[in-house]
Amino acid sequence: MNKSLLTLAIGLVFVSGCATKKEAEDTTPLNPTVVLTATTAMSGYVLPDSTGTQTVYTRSTVRRIDNVWNRQNWVSRKVLGNVNETQIGFTEKNLSWHFNNPKKTYVECPLFGCGMNFWQQLTDAEEDDEEESFSPNTPDTCPLTSKTTYDVIDKKVSRQINGFNANQYQLVWTVTNTDEKNRKDEHKIIMDFWMTAPDEGMKDAWKINGEFQNGYLKAVGANDSALGRFLGDQVYKPLAAISGDIEKDPTMKALNGKLAALKGYPISIKLDWYLGAGNTCPEVAEKRNAKTEKNDDQIDLKDPVGSLGSLAGGILKNKAKAAVAKRFERDPAKPLMRFVYDVTSVGLEQKHDSVFMVPAGYKLTNRE
Repeated sequence: MNKSLLTLAIGLVFVSGCATKKEAEDTTPLNPTVVLTATTAMSGYVLPDSTGTQTVYTRSTVRRIDNVWNRQNWVSRKVLGNVNETQIGFTEKNLSWHFNNPKKTYVECPLFGCGMNFWQQLTDAEEDDEEESFSPNTPDTCPLTSKTTYDVIDKKVSRQINGFNANQYQLVWTVTNTDEKNRKDEHKIIMDFWMTAPDEGMKDAWKINGEFQNGYLKAVGANDSALGRFLGDQVYKPLAAISGDIEKDPTMKALNGKLAALKGYPISIKLDWYLGAGNTCPEVAEKRNAKTEKNDDQIDLKDPVGSLGSLAGGILKNKAKAAVAKRFERDPAKPLMRFVYDVTSVGLEQKHDSVFMVPAGYKLTNRE
């Protein structure tokens, strides 16, 4: 008995010693790095409810983004799976790594990503000698006119958000489509911003993030065409400013010049996207549905028994479709999509260079 207890005690000491074994010391150099942490949430009619976290490490020539998404629904977890991924991009090398952390694998791509480079397509289009043609945004069967308006509203509400004193602003982006019979659909993106007075850490972040963004646009080829330069200055950078990644500039003309009305650094952003009720050109949809039903209802005289069976199946199918449509019918009063981004910390920290290296044990699976 005493011998067994002694053996057990020795075993416990051995296991304890293994558990407290120190990890290898990180000897890579420490350098100033902008570190941002945030929580995220996504929901809506077209998206599975998900919550997550994001951590962003930025230096003037390199950026790392860690994203974790947890699906809140059992089915979506099984079908889509949770997300745990990391991306690292190097502006001076025009290189990016995309890591699948659970599998400990990664792929290597150009800085733009593993797909087609949008900015390079703009350059190719300028070099194309063929005559340009214009294609309307809407089908010929339903010509629409569109009107876009932007409003920035100071809600004059103050609150402490994640430890920051913040003021609420609301951006309302409205697109109104009108058909030839003056029927209207109104689509809206409503963004709630909680803005705080920028501290020194946030100002450092703006400066270094701005250097990275300039290097990014140069590396991916945004500066290689007039249209690319225009979109970079008047669309890409203003969007980065809206998200708080870089400081707003008086030359930014996005939102009809109303971007400057959002004063400070955005600690929390909530985006709600409302889609119109489908009032424009209803006869187009009705005609399309009637055509589908007519095709389903046709009887082939060469095979009356088979076609009658198909007809019966079609009736049941249409009833099932109607039941499903009713169950999942979209309420125009509710957002099609909601996205919430809450900054929990941001500032300049000393971080090891290993943050921007391939972790030990990860395997390269593809190079593009």
